[in-house]
Amino acid sequence: MKLKIRPIFDTLKELRHGRFLDEASEKLTQLIAAIKLTRKGGELILKIKVEPLKGGDAGKVIIRGIATVKLPEPEPAADLMYTTEDDNLSTRNPFQRDLELKIAGEESQAPIDVDTETGEILNRA
Repeated sequence: MKLKIRPIFDTLKELRHGRFLDEASEKLTQLIAAIKLTRKGGELILKIKVEPLKGGDAGKVIIRGIATVKLPEPEPAADLMYTTEDDNLSTRNPFQRDLELKIAGEESQAPIDVDTETGEILNRA
């Protein structure tokens, strides 16, 4: 005699009156959002625990649906730092010279005349 096997989805729909699948769906949506944000993988784990009813007859079981999600962790913010001769850290590159920047307009400069054909500077004040 061939057993008629009920599709598991039919059983899952009945767990906690459908709330188990609703919860699993919400957790899947959270997982997808985290994957899109972090560009890393995660897991949705659906666990079904089945135990005999203690003190009951053999035809009764307790079934629990458990949905857990392992979200990917975002990378913490990072900074680039340089090592110093004293083995300390600095945000300043020790091998780069300082730029002596000035605010435009602090010093007045006379206009420079340039020959547009040759590019030669004609006069400098």
